Amino acid sequence: MYKKLVIFIFFIFSASLSNKLKADYFTNINPKDSSEFFLYGASIGTSATLCELFSNSLISYNDVKEFKKNYLDNFSDNERLSYVVTEAFNDGLSEMRKQDDAYKNCDF
Repeated sequence: MYKKLVIFIFFIFSASLSNKLKADYFTNINPKDSSEFFLYGASIGTSATLCELFSNSLISYNDVKEFKKNYLDNFSDNERLSYVVTEAFNDGLSEMRKQDDAYKNCDF
């Protein structure tokens, strides 16, 4: 009985929580739907990974530049998605530069 009550209370609390994003989190863009939101996150993750690999000398600067160009070119057909991906990529790099001095050279 106690277990069912705890599950019920947890369900009520989790259902009542708001999952809306704060509008001030996104500095340059506001994703219009969930696909843009996930694309934004994926692009930040991609740029952070590239920065990490470059900072640890696992890939060269030319490889990073080529990957970035190819990644951004995949979205060049859609103007809105191209804008979202480019801004997210830049946001990811700027956040990595803020993390540590080792990432200061991530300016590609």
